[in-house]
Amino acid sequence: AQIGDAVIAAGNPFGLSDFGNFVTAGIISAVNQKLPQSDYFCLLQTDAKISPLNNGGPLVNDRGELIGINFYVKEQTPLYYCVFVNSGVIESLKKHRNLQYGWIGMRVQEDFKGNLKTLTVVDIEKNGPAYEAGFLERDIIKSFNGEMPRGVKDLYKMVAMSEVGSRASIDIVREKKEINLYVNIEAKSRFNK
Repeated sequence: AQIGDAVIAAGNPFGLSDFGNFVTAGIISAVNQKLPQSDYFCLLQTDAKISPLNNGGPLVNDRGELIGINFYVKEQTPLYYCVFVNSGVIESLKKHRNLQYGWIGMRVQEDFKGNLKTLTVVDIEKNGPAYEAGFLERDIIKSFNGEMPRGVKDLYKMVAMSEVGSRASIDIVREKKEINLYVNIEAKSRFNK
C-alpha cells in the first residue's frame, strides 16, 4: 500500500445478511502509523470512514486486493486506521482468531548528537520481556536480529513482525561497552498498552 492509493472499506453490519453491506471509499493517507498509547506501528491511515458498521471488514485497493483489516477507533477523529495485511497478520488471525504481534515491553526514543541518531531506551515495563532480559534505561540500541533499525518506527515494526515465542538478539551499547542481549518475543493483542 502506498500513500495516495484509492481504497474501499467494506463491512457487513452486525453480520446480518438482510441489513445490507456498508461501504466507504477514500485514499491511503499514511503508512506505518500507530495509535496513541500503542507500540504497534503497522497501521494504514485512511480517510475512508471506518465505523462499527465496517469494523473488522476488508480494506481493498482499486484492483480488489485485500490490503488491510478495518479497525474502528472510538475517539472522534477524521482519521481512520486499518491493520496492514501481510502473512504474519493472516497467520495470527488463523491461529489465535485475533491479531497478536510481537512485544518486548520497552519504549525507545530517538536522540541526536550532531549528525548521529541513536535509539535510547527510556522506559522498561517491569517484569516484561526486556526487563527479564536485563535491559536498562539509557541503553542504546544498535541492532535487532542483526539489522540496524533506521529509527524508532523501524525498530517497533521489527519487534511487532517478529514471531511470537521466538527470541531476538539485540546489540546495545551501555556505558561505552557493546553488549548482546537476548529477549523473548511475547504476544501483544489488540492495540492498547
